[in-house]
Amino acid sequence: MRVLRHIWVLGGKELLLLSRDLVLLLFFAYAFTIDVYMSGEGLGIELRDAAVAVADEDHSPLSRRLIESLRAPWFQPPEPIAARTIADALDSGRYTFALTIPPHFQADLLAGRRPAIQLIVDATAVSQAYVGTAYIQRIMLEELTRYISGGSPEIALPVEPVIRVRYNPNRESPWYEGLNMLLHSVTMISMLLPAIALMREREHGTIEHLLAMPLSAFTILASKVWSSMVVVLLGLSLGLVAILRVAFGMPFAGSPWLFYAGTILFLFGTAGLGILIATVARNTPQTALLALLVMMPMIFLSGAYTPEESMPSGLRQAMVISPLKYYTQFATGLVFRGAGLDTLWPDLAAMAAIGAFVFGLATLRFRAWFAAAQR
Repeated sequence: MRVLRHIWVLGGKELLLLSRDLVLLLFFAYAFTIDVYMSGEGLGIELRDAAVAVADEDHSPLSRRLIESLRAPWFQPPEPIAARTIADALDSGRYTFALTIPPHFQADLLAGRRPAIQLIVDATAVSQAYVGTAYIQRIMLEELTRYISGGSPEIALPVEPVIRVRYNPNRESPWYEGLNMLLHSVTMISMLLPAIALMREREHGTIEHLLAMPLSAFTILASKVWSSMVVVLLGLSLGLVAILRVAFGMPFAGSPWLFYAGTILFLFGTAGLGILIATVARNTPQTALLALLVMMPMIFLSGAYTPEESMPSGLRQAMVISPLKYYTQFATGLVFRGAGLDTLWPDLAAMAAIGAFVFGLATLRFRAWFAAAQR
């Protein structure tokens, strides 16, 4: 009981120090709210407000109809441009797409010829160029089919394709992007908090006070971990409710209790990584740099932005040791698909195994560092 009381008091001391650090509080609030909101709204994979230039050399009712079909929210109002200036306009970066409708296009189409519309794409922004090209091709095809068929785009086919979208029927990218950034914020803060707390003890000289007290290495370590977990869970709740639920309207299909339980398992691993970093680094700037070196590969290998099956075999094998991979799979499966424990237990087991190994290694490392400091 005395050990538990020491852990409780020392953890409360960490929370009190944190409450007095305005810069850290603002940073945490930003990471769990504004950063999540900007990522959800600004990192969408769908086409939105793309700049289009059109060189209409036909000036026919059909060409005007094709131009008018490029409408919001996918495209900005098309801007007329001379065909000879398209290359310079694309070089300047003013437009992503440039459409050229040749002379006599409508007449050639009605005469049974095969006129061509030229689409030039600035593929500097690969994602927007790829998606936008598909949008324009589909829009042009639908309008031309409707025009040729006399107003109805329907064509009798022996097979009728029907697409059903599950879990995100409106394909709201802010749901997915916002949740990913929230998980990344959890990873970053849960690594930095215990590392910075230990480094602050060393830099402020208060570690000598702890060494003089009848405290074990485990007591000091546990106090840092539980206090950082409280802060991360509060920030996670703030991001889930204020940004994902209220601002983005994202539903939560699974069990919140299971989500928090899985998050706690994940936090043991990231807290252990933070403690390992603190025992290696010599000051706070080194701690932040080392945390960045560990965190960025974890994010890139989490499968959040590139599916695991699309990666080279070497990277797929490296993903096995990334706890964020299993946390991402767990969170998306629970939040979007409403998966339960019977489906998510492999991810939970992987997070528990990685967390136990990393946290155990961090404890051994900290005990060795603690014993050396006492001598």
